[in-house]
Order: sequence, then C-alpha cells, then structure tokens
Amino acid sequence: MPTIAATNIQSSRFTLEAAYAVHFLRGAFDDYAWLPDEMVPARIAVVIDENVAVAHPGLFDRIRRWAARHAPALQLIDIRTIAGGEAAKAGWPVIEDLGGWIRDHKLCRHSYLIAIGGGAVLDAVGFVAATAHRGLRLVRMPTTVLSMNDSGVGVKNGINGFGTKNFWGAFKVPDLVVCDYDFLPTLDQRTWVSGLAEAFKVGIIKDRDFLDWLCDHVCELRNREAEAEAHMIERTAQLHMAHICAGGDPFEQGTSRPLDFGHWSAHRLECLTDFSLLHGEAVAIGVALDLRYAARVRLIEKADCDRVVGALRAVGLPTTHTLLQTDFQAVWQGLDEFREHLGGELSIALPNPLGSVTNLNALDRSLVEQLAAEQP
Repeated sequence: MPTIAATNIQSSRFTLEAAYAVHFLRGAFDDYAWLPDEMVPARIAVVIDENVAVAHPGLFDRIRRWAARHAPALQLIDIRTIAGGEAAKAGWPVIEDLGGWIRDHKLCRHSYLIAIGGGAVLDAVGFVAATAHRGLRLVRMPTTVLSMNDSGVGVKNGINGFGTKNFWGAFKVPDLVVCDYDFLPTLDQRTWVSGLAEAFKVGIIKDRDFLDWLCDHVCELRNREAEAEAHMIERTAQLHMAHICAGGDPFEQGTSRPLDFGHWSAHRLECLTDFSLLHGEAVAIGVALDLRYAARVRLIEKADCDRVVGALRAVGLPTTHTLLQTDFQAVWQGLDEFREHLGGELSIALPNPLGSVTNLNALDRSLVEQLAAEQP
C-alpha cells in the first residue's frame, strides 16, 4: 500500500471578544436611551413570559407604542408569550415552536429577540437565540430578583432533558441586558425571596463584606425595601459578571465552578420534587448543606456558618428538605450528575474562609449524610 506522508499544518488561533451592557432602570418602555446606536436599525421580535403578561396587562401596548415612537429605526415584527417557570424548559416542544415562529417571520442573524421574563424563560429563549440560524441577536429583560442578579446577566442558556437540569444548552453572550425594577412589585413573596439565595451564594464565595451586609439587612430584604433591594440585586449582578468577565473561563472549559457553590444538591432536589421547589429555594438548601460541610472540615468557623444559615432562615429561605433525610441516596446521585454535566474531575466549590473559595475533588459521603440528617 502507498505510504501517505503526514503534513504539518500550523495551528490557528483567534480571540473572541465580547461585550454587553447591563442597565438597571425603571420604565424601560417609556424611554429609548437603553438601546445603543449600534443596535439600530433593527427588526425585533419579543417573547414574554405568560406570568409577566398576566401581571402586567398593559405591557403589549407599551411595547407597541415604544416601537412606534422609534419607527422606522425599530421594526416590531411580533410579540408572543410562552409558558413561564420550568414549563419553558421542559424539553423540545417550546424550542421547536419558537423556531417555527422565527422561520415564519423570516428573522435572521441581524434580528433581535427580546426575552422578557424569569430565568427559565430567558434560558429557553436564549437557547433558541444561540441555535436558530446559528445565532440571532439577544436582549434579555429579566423580571425576577433571581434573573436580575444571576442568570439574566450571565452567558448560559439551557433546557432540561432526561430528568436532568440544563442537559441541553448553549453559551450565548447577550447583546444587552435591561433590568427594569418596575417588574418586581408584582412578584409574590415566595418568588421574590427565592432570588436572595444567589446573593448569599456569591457573597459566601466572593465578597465577605457583602455577605455581612446581607446578614445585617435581613429585615429590610424580607420586607422588600427598595434601597436594600436595589443594592442587593446590583451588587450580586456585579459579582457574577466580574467572575464571568475576569475569571478567565467564561464558557466553563475548566473544572472550577465557583458560581455553582451549593448547586450539586440543588439541581437534584429540583428534579426530585418535579420543580415544586423553586430554584432559589433549592440553592438555599444546597448552600446551607455545603456551608455546614465547610464548617465541619474546618474551612470556615462554625460561628460564621451558624450566622449565615440563620440569616437564610430569617429572610424566609429554607435550609433543609425532607428528601435529605428520607431519600439521601437519590440526592447523592446529584453529585455524579454534577460532575458529568461540568466535565472532567469533580470540583466542588467551598468557602475557605468566607468571601473566598477553594475546590475539593471529593466529598465525604458519610459526613454529608450525617449533616443531611440534622436539622440546621
């Protein structure tokens, strides 16, 4: 047989530069200032969380008037709703339906999808924006505390599959994020409070001063006082964005995942409860469990752990769940799913001390089970 000589081809390298602004404001559709010049002229299509549409019955008209004031620079193609909450992420039907809608309206890579809703809706619409035509432009308009301070300002999108949280997904850098505080007053107390979990999470591993502030202001936060609300949301968002932009791994190619502190059990609890447990509630439970583990292995002081877990409870978040006691094995399986989802060697982020992070490659199962059996 003939011998085929190997050919050396010089490897190629390019740098992907991404930038996006995040605005915190009120009355987004009363003003045009948040849409930068480089984004117009534009064809736009709007997808709204059904829960938001019901809570804000005049929203469709406000969007139409906003677009009309700026025609022809803005061409509003259509406005539609999709189911809110985890129903938005329940596999492919919603994704295929949105894809058909994009095709029917002949939206292209230069068209903008404006996604208005909670984190699940932003996840689903962001996934469509990342994959339809290999990428449409995306504006996120988060409407919950959780999506304003965490998922809405990030670069990840996903839907659930095979009983696993975010099995399908894609990274998609938004072109713009607009956080309009006027959406928050209609949230019920449970949904509002659940968003605080991500604030505590990021404070525990990134900013001790902010964590202390959260612990000192639980009453103001529980009562949804405007000044405390704004500070909590904006500082949490800043910390999340700082890690994404300056952490050196925005698309999570490595094994360290500090922003997933507390999430290995949280994602599993969500699935096991068929998502009756809100994401923020599950994160609070996962954070409390891992925080107590960190105290037991002497990464943090027990008094510090007790103070933070007490603050989680005081603000209205759960810190345990019956499944931790009645079906620990099912929860523990979440650790394997977590490693598989992230790839590579297992890496569990834990505070060491509060306000900073270390990574462990294993957890002591017997100790975790012991902690799970206790009532924090």
